Amino acid sequence: MKVVVGLVLWVLVLSLPALSGATCGWVLWEKVEQHRHTADTEEVSIVWELHTASETRDECEHVLTEVWQLKLANVQPRPDRPDIEAVTSTPGFLSITYRGTAPHPAWGTHTYRCFPAPLDPRGPKS
Repeated sequence: MKVVVGLVLWVLVLSLPALSGATCGWVLWEKVEQHRHTADTEEVSIVWELHTASETRDECEHVLTEVWQLKLANVQPRPDRPDIEAVTSTPGFLSITYRGTAPHPAWGTHTYRCFPAPLDPRGPKS
């Protein structure tokens, strides 16, 4: 009898995620850091932006690559973007140097990451 009850409990525990409809999808986040300098201080602002959710990690990574490439194409130094001095990039990461108030530079970084859906990189809510 104890074995049957134990087996039933074990099956129930294993089936809880399916019964509740819970699935572990993946979420694409972008971390944007903006750095501004003045004569006396450096100001840094950090914002996490939610882009999209996917069923699988592979799908999320595919979207990450597309979003990163689109962003990279839009921030290249060119005549219509005189505020951008330079762009450094590796897959999923951009560093953009802007023309700041001379002689104080400004720059921003954009980091793209896929996290499991329950994970929120912004930290716990209070």
